[in-house]
Amino acid sequence: MRDVLVSKDLYFAAAQPRSPECWVTGMFANPTPIKETKMWLVLGGADDYTLPGPCVELGKKYKANGGDIKIDVREGWHHLFTGNYEVEFAGRTQFFHDCPQILSDDNGDFTEEFVQGFLVKYGEFESREHWIQMSREDPRGAFKKFFTTA
Repeated sequence: MRDVLVSKDLYFAAAQPRSPECWVTGMFANPTPIKETKMWLVLGGADDYTLPGPCVELGKKYKANGGDIKIDVREGWHHLFTGNYEVEFAGRTQFFHDCPQILSDDNGDFTEEFVQGFLVKYGEFESREHWIQMSREDPRGAFKKFFTTA
């Protein structure tokens, strides 16, 4: 993907994602890591907002595909572990743990598993083509239908 956007010789020397959302943000199902970039993925083992498990699995895929990644799950750490305050429950927070996982295929589209197993299965869209058509003709309506399904 970087080759399309910039150039092969441009990359970050290192990346350090902390508590990223790896469940419903459309991460690549088959990630192609930039081998020159060292990555240190830091997750809170007690994080109940962005669960560490999906990111650990994604990190394993990065590693299997040649990525230079260290996966570090810190037991007892919550979501905002870099904050200097006591943990407290935020009552108005949205959680998406019970939603189906959203992944992107190699082209950046939703995986067929997500489209058929969720968007079509629950009746808001008839097919991938219907989803694409709605997204182009009425993006807001498609977005609302998407979350009506969720």
